[in-house]
Amino acid sequence: MTWLISFNIINTSNRFIFSMMNALFRLCEPSLRLVRQYLPNLGAIDISPVIVYLLLWFIKSLLIEYWPRY
Repeated sequence: MTWLISFNIINTSNRFIFSMMNALFRLCEPSLRLVRQYLPNLGAIDISPVIVYLLLWFIKSLLIEYWPRY
């Protein structure tokens, strides 16, 4: 979504877009902030979404593999 705003494809002055971006920020930022405090500063490159995605994928794989099936 931030790329769409950066390339001026969507406009945040639209109230719906602003509220949707605010909701996504509030949902994602706690986990991203937790990962960012352990990553080194890479300047303009933020790899925390990739790390969070890989962690979630790993947890999902563990749950699928080891969750008891009846």
